[in-house]
Amino acid sequence: MFPTRAMLPDTTETRQMKRILAAAIALAAFSTAFAGDDIKVSGWVDFYYQYDFNKPTVGADVAGRGYDLTQNNFCLANAILRVSKGATAKNPYGFTFDFGTGRNFEVNAGLDNSQAAAVNKNANSPTKMFQQGFLTYAAADGTTWDFGKFNTWIGYESVYAVDNANYSISPLFNYSQPFWHVGMRMTKPVNESTTVGLYVVNGWNISDDDNGSKTLGFSYSKVQSEKLTTSLNWIGGNETGANNGIGFGAAGQTNVSMFDFVGTYKVSDKHTLAVNADWATAKRLDAGAADGKWSGYSFFSNHSLSDTRDFGLRYSVIHDGDGLRGLGGSLSSLTATYAIKTAENASLRFELRQDQTNFNLFAGDDARKHITLTVAHTIKF
Repeated sequence: MFPTRAMLPDTTETRQMKRILAAAIALAAFSTAFAGDDIKVSGWVDFYYQYDFNKPTVGADVAGRGYDLTQNNFCLANAILRVSKGATAKNPYGFTFDFGTGRNFEVNAGLDNSQAAAVNKNANSPTKMFQQGFLTYAAADGTTWDFGKFNTWIGYESVYAVDNANYSISPLFNYSQPFWHVGMRMTKPVNESTTVGLYVVNGWNISDDDNGSKTLGFSYSKVQSEKLTTSLNWIGGNETGANNGIGFGAAGQTNVSMFDFVGTYKVSDKHTLAVNADWATAKRLDAGAADGKWSGYSFFSNHSLSDTRDFGLRYSVIHDGDGLRGLGGSLSSLTATYAIKTAENASLRFELRQDQTNFNLFAGDDARKHITLTVAHTIKF
């Protein structure tokens, strides 16, 4: 006999079991519904060990980080199962679902006990089983429509470490930018070098709209030359504070507008440079609501040393003098990542990172600066 909801205690392990069972049921349903179609099943496992040279209290989260929160412990960051079907000329409908578990997944789903996850409490309940889950329709003119939950179009980095040259995410991505949305996105190639996108979503990092006002977005990407590609992105709308979705500490509604620029330059087949910059304003609509601005930038230098060796260098700064992103000052970070391809589908990364602030943030020996060393292993399947 299968355990019922009433028979299962409400523990982290139980919640993970429920999500795995639900994922299996969903996978079976999709496999039946799309029998004969080109359904792909893939995924990856990502785990790490991190040491904080500031020597904070054992078990305490690393301050200033988005996902690599665990220190002096081994940690399963992500175990992702992706079930997808691409839209084709024969069948213009497709789907993508990223089911998962692990601490990074828990943080995004608001199920972890960390401060970062607390921002997403109650905001992600309807979609907490998957990081992405959307249906796709591809029109004959090349326009693509996606409906559901998808990762953000803002910024250079991804919520998935397997997609980034550096293992950890930058302060810019962690503090300035959204991670995911629920809603609709439309992307359309204007010509061979230009693509535009339009977005209508419920807000920042939130499944259920909590104020009845939709957040809008726009993206304009252009291949300027064989070496240079640029993208200008925007997101704007009314957001509700008190740590829901966008994460403002003050309750009430605020109108938020953010411009995001990404530029990548291919120096050679082995070396790529990139820059990502944000500028955001928040204007209160209710008395006592959040009001102010934040900005930041990141520089990336990614170099392929050989067929099995890569090196990534990143410098990132976030300015949050008004405290809207939870800092109340500036945070900078210098990160160096050395990656070794241990197999066709596996990578071992060594990452040294120094974070520095102009205010007290870190636990341990130095409240304004700390250094961490991370060893991470990712296996794809």
